[in-house]
Amino acid sequence: MTERRWSTWLIPDHRYRSQYKSIISEYSKKYSTKTFDPHVTLFGRLSIDPKSTFNFFQELVSDQKSFELGIVGLAKGKPPWMSFYIALEKNSVIKRFQNKIDRFFAIHRDYEFTPHLSLAYGSIDIDSNNLEKISLDEKIGFSSVALVSTSDKIDEWKLIKKFNLKSK
Repeated sequence: MTERRWSTWLIPDHRYRSQYKSIISEYSKKYSTKTFDPHVTLFGRLSIDPKSTFNFFQELVSDQKSFELGIVGLAKGKPPWMSFYIALEKNSVIKRFQNKIDRFFAIHRDYEFTPHLSLAYGSIDIDSNNLEKISLDEKIGFSSVALVSTSDKIDEWKLIKKFNLKSK
């Protein structure tokens, strides 16, 4: 029996979602990898019952307004989960927000948070010349948190529950 794992994602606001979904699709085709929804992983790969966390997340988002993170730039990293990504600033808003999540889940496992929005997963060789060809915004706005079933197979990822942040 395979272990059911899930992750907590920060989801871009609808104004940004389609743009980054398009970039992810472009690079998925280019590198023959699976496509996925744009997100920032706040805490990954948990194996506890996600329903046991619904109250925590409902309370967490109840006093958190939607926010923006500045884009630092494009980067290549360690495959498979940070192969090609947009590095994001770690401002005071995301630090406070993610620290609450980290404290809640710390008893289950350690997690090193590096704010980024992946553009491609897998063991791929990114051509550095492509890094300059992507036009990026200065910031990305985020408006919700999602709990997502994240097995090792990207095409099996599935939304469990979504929690909306307060509007600005």
